[in-house]
Amino acid sequence: MNRGGRASPFAASPFAWFGWLGLALVLLGQLLTLVHLRPVSDWWYAICWTGFTLAGDAWVLRRSGRSLIRERPRDLALMAVISAATWWGLELANHWMQAWSYSESPDIPVWRQQLRSTVFFATLIPATWVCGMLALALWPRRRAAQPRGSQRRVSASLRGVCMLAGLAALVLASQLPDVALGASLVGVLLLLDPLNDALNRPSLLACIARGEARVPIAFALGTMLMGVVGEMWNYPADPKWTYDVAWLDFAYVFEMPALGFLGYGLLALTIFATYQFARGFVLGPADPGEADGDPLTLTGL
Repeated sequence: MNRGGRASPFAASPFAWFGWLGLALVLLGQLLTLVHLRPVSDWWYAICWTGFTLAGDAWVLRRSGRSLIRERPRDLALMAVISAATWWGLELANHWMQAWSYSESPDIPVWRQQLRSTVFFATLIPATWVCGMLALALWPRRRAAQPRGSQRRVSASLRGVCMLAGLAALVLASQLPDVALGASLVGVLLLLDPLNDALNRPSLLACIARGEARVPIAFALGTMLMGVVGEMWNYPADPKWTYDVAWLDFAYVFEMPALGFLGYGLLALTIFATYQFARGFVLGPADPGEADGDPLTLTGL
């Protein structure tokens, strides 16, 4: 049984239909990264990551009986919208940072490139969330769960220190383009996550205070591992992206410097804080439920 006494929907189906669709899309996207059949292959990124999100969520459903797609479709839609908006913001910041660039597509009108990019960007937060859920579904439960709020809370002074550090990181990012990408991610994370806690929204600080460090660890490590897969897809693809990461420009794995994969973990934590902040204004407060170990509840949904 799941939270609220619901029987697992997986009991009647060993693998949800959208999981098989997701696997088919991943295979198609992988093929299109290797065989450039334009214009279809121009959409490989959206095909691969949509497929991953579908297949990954189906696997979580199989293991835990919980599903983002089945149980939280409004969250999934909102994730796509916030994801596209957030990454366009990062694209604007990248004009200053110059941390990555894309292969040119001079034969495609600018409006079509922007539409394609928007669809690509919309997959980022859903895929990251599923990465975290997959990692949490694999994480063994080691102790009895306790309701949220029943354990030590984050102090106001700690929240204040984190937010001041976040502001300092954003100021640093505005002054030093070589460190702007990492500093801006740290800044947004340290500003929004303590604010989420103050607003009684799910936060990583609150997870750690309750002894649930596995939530931030799962999001970070899960996304770092999938980052390797994503760079494998990107390496032979067209269009593709390349990086110019200051001080880390060595020991490349595909197109990414090996140490640059740490940035995927930082990005995942920032995405968690950003989505929880925006979600509270659009969908209202999350159902607090209990930290009962299932991967969907532990992500604050």
